[in-house]
Amino acid sequence: MTKLRKTAVAAVLFLLPFMVCQAAVPDTLVPGKRPKVGVVLSGGGAKGSAHIGALKVIEEMGIPVDFVAGTSMGSIIGGLYCMGYTPDEMDSLISSVDWSVIMSNNVTREQLSFQDKAHNSKFLLTVPFTTAASLERQMEAGRSRRDQEASAERSSHGDGTNTFVGSLPAGFINGNNVENLLNSLSVGYQDSIDFNRLPIPYACVATDMVTGREVIFRSGYLSKAIRASMAIPGVFSPVRMGNMVLVDGGMLNNFPVDICREMGADIIIGVRVSSTLKGDPDALNSLPQLIDQLMGVVTQRKSNDNIASCDIFIEPDVTGYGPMSFDKASIRTLVHNGYVAADRHREELRALKEMLDSYGPCGKHLQAPRARNMDSDTLTVSSVSVTGVGIKDGEWLLKKSGLLKKKRMTGREIEKAVAMFYGTNAFSKISYTLQPDPVDSTWQVNIALVPDVPHNFGFGFRFDSQEAAAILLGLGINEQKLTGVKFNVTTRLSYNPWAKVQVSFVPRIIPRFNISYSFRKEEANITSGGRTYANALFYNQKVKAYFSEYHSRFMSTELGLCYENYIYQHYLQPVLGDGGITPIEGDETLRSSYMGLYARVRFDSKNRSTFASKGVELTLDGSWKFHDFNAPKDFGTFGDVILSFASYIPAFGERLVISPQVYSRFLIGGNYFKAYNTIMGGVMPGRYAEHQLPFIGFNRPEIMDNSLVILRSDFRVNVYGKHYVTGIVNYARESDGLQNFFARRHQSDDGSMSAGNWWGFGLRYSYDLPIGPVDVDFSWSDLTKKIGVYVSLGYYF
Repeated sequence: MTKLRKTAVAAVLFLLPFMVCQAAVPDTLVPGKRPKVGVVLSGGGAKGSAHIGALKVIEEMGIPVDFVAGTSMGSIIGGLYCMGYTPDEMDSLISSVDWSVIMSNNVTREQLSFQDKAHNSKFLLTVPFTTAASLERQMEAGRSRRDQEASAERSSHGDGTNTFVGSLPAGFINGNNVENLLNSLSVGYQDSIDFNRLPIPYACVATDMVTGREVIFRSGYLSKAIRASMAIPGVFSPVRMGNMVLVDGGMLNNFPVDICREMGADIIIGVRVSSTLKGDPDALNSLPQLIDQLMGVVTQRKSNDNIASCDIFIEPDVTGYGPMSFDKASIRTLVHNGYVAADRHREELRALKEMLDSYGPCGKHLQAPRARNMDSDTLTVSSVSVTGVGIKDGEWLLKKSGLLKKKRMTGREIEKAVAMFYGTNAFSKISYTLQPDPVDSTWQVNIALVPDVPHNFGFGFRFDSQEAAAILLGLGINEQKLTGVKFNVTTRLSYNPWAKVQVSFVPRIIPRFNISYSFRKEEANITSGGRTYANALFYNQKVKAYFSEYHSRFMSTELGLCYENYIYQHYLQPVLGDGGITPIEGDETLRSSYMGLYARVRFDSKNRSTFASKGVELTLDGSWKFHDFNAPKDFGTFGDVILSFASYIPAFGERLVISPQVYSRFLIGGNYFKAYNTIMGGVMPGRYAEHQLPFIGFNRPEIMDNSLVILRSDFRVNVYGKHYVTGIVNYARESDGLQNFFARRHQSDDGSMSAGNWWGFGLRYSYDLPIGPVDVDFSWSDLTKKIGVYVSLGYYF
């Protein structure tokens, strides 16, 4: 705007009250009554972040805002502002939100059940299904659960059409995460309401694809209305309301100045972040660029009319940014650009403020209480209800969550209960709303549960330089049901295969009861002192009867009985003196059949299954063998305790991640079968036996003494994009008993050492692929004194 035009506008605004008193009064003005100010916020995707900067200047100038109308991203910013959030609060909110999750179907890993975390860390593809016929359709469609990373709603696949194009979804993003975010920020206004009763009256615009007409929301469910207004066709799924199929309002009215006029605004401050039409073909290479251009083409004439209708028109610089520029750096810059653009109009805004004050001092005024943010507020709760399940199941869940015992609640406490509900692995989506109690000033909490698809089929693949290829198959029947009988079978097809079958009974009042059978065949060269000690081929069978409990999305426990059987087909060792090989086969010393008790505690709060940047992973196992069916009567009982711990600490953003780790095993008691010898080595824990501990520097399993502790630190650097380099250092301390663990190393009478110390170092290159990471490891240890190389592709299983 030229200096002359700015001066003219300022003069008109200054003289407006006198014109109102002495001249004919326009229909929109009432003599002697302050003119109403409306703010209009355009659509533009991520570029709408600039609206926050413009609102900061409007508030600094003390301009009273009486109405807000918005489209798409403008409807989000406008909706939050009308619920009472300040521009500074909105700046903090959008800077802290993980937009990569919000603008997707994904949920963060911490929102998954414990079972889903374990499942997704192994399986490449998971197909949920309700019947055998639906499984066949899903397999044909090739739907991948890992691609969606446990999508917020795993609904069964419809019949669809017989063509590929006809089977494509209406939008790649279902928008549930946006709606859930808005719900969490709109406590007090989550019910169907008149938008004129918000702290600031509000309206937003959507487009009905059935009639091709504008749909103006002035009442209803606020989060649903905003979600409809921002449903960019092809990107977000449309919103169904009755017979309407609603998409982004920017298709017809991306800058709804006319709507704000209809609300009663006399003066319009418009903020437009939609890009002008691009005349350069090279600037139209991506889908977001094409959609942005399409909306500009469709709404160009109406937008021009609405721009002309603005009293103060603010247009931030959004050059170089698109509708999906939701990274933190871009948002920070866009907010700043919005502030700078509005600051250029400070003189006009000052003149407007002086004119409005001539009717009497005025400023920001909220006509109703601000919305509550459950992340920071504490509320008094009068009742808690659950929908989506039967009455008895709902009562059981609430009792188990502990919510019924509380009268004062924060969002964290409700989220803790939601975590417990997710821990049942029975629900694909959980949301909650809070409504004011009509009797007093308390609140009513309603938790809505969406049952998951009951069955699933999984597929995994892995390759490494030691065993070549391996395939993982899994079938779960009723796995995602809340209660009842569940059946699961998992098998690994490889040179060293294994299989597990499990039946679980899940009642309401006690922990789930499980019976499982597993079979494992393993052949490996075992080393001792860095040299080949034996070539072993054995079969292992286990039968377990145990109780288990998933306490939350992060923790699970098991306690029960275990029968375990080892049968060695051969155990070949070098014969001392002549260097020959003596096979030992069929001897009773190569068989064992133990009965014992065991317990397990697992905790997992990692933010990602691979390349985690924060969180903790812990497994603690304990067992006690009290009977050997193959041993004489003087059998000595024994047990062991195994610990695996890893934490992830980000530095320099997430460019560097430091991961301190601890692995240990202690054998306690009398004589034990050789299969229970402590084994250390390799990248994967449990690769050759459940009690094998990883150690970088030993690529083969090494027999250790009965007490072993490994301290390890990984230093992972994100070099560029999906390329990572990790430096690894680990230290192992072994001893022939706890009594010697802290003693100095010395040689016993039989020639064995009482304790040993070992160092290992590694350098790993990794590339993050959709089918799993590619790892190339180079390692060295002071035991082997050789450089080892290990290559792998895929997830560990």
